[in-house]
Amino acid sequence: MSRSRIAWMLVAGLLVLSFGAAAASGSYRHYRALHDRLQLAEAAVQGRDTVLADLRVRLEAQRGVVGAVRSDADIARAALRTTQRQLTETTQDLRSGEQMIAAQQADIRALQTCLVGAQSALQHMAGGNAYGALHYMVAVDKECRAAQILLTVQAQR
Repeated sequence: MSRSRIAWMLVAGLLVLSFGAAAASGSYRHYRALHDRLQLAEAAVQGRDTVLADLRVRLEAQRGVVGAVRSDADIARAALRTTQRQLTETTQDLRSGEQMIAAQQADIRALQTCLVGAQSALQHMAGGNAYGALHYMVAVDKECRAAQILLTVQAQR
């Protein structure tokens, strides 16, 4: 073989080797870039996992707070219902008391009217005016009967 041919073959071999090396080098760089991206993605996932774990801890803490607040609210609602029931009972007692006072005031007015009428009748009788005395007694008859019933009931107690 001729020297030029051998040189030509050597150059061709070197070219093939250099293309192969270049192709292998590009493949390695591509692999390295993919590997670096994968590591970055794994680091991002780990970071998100850490954040997620922290959020879960915070969520459980908030659930505890919400549970305590709900418990306090339930206690407050029960206290409110008790207070409302007591207020209703007190209001009913107050109304009953007011009705009793109104009835007693009516009884006292009837008794006063009877006594004033009887006193006026006695004064007219003392003055010799029997007709005037009779007039006062008839005028307060209803109140005097009510007073008599009231005094009878009081005496039986």
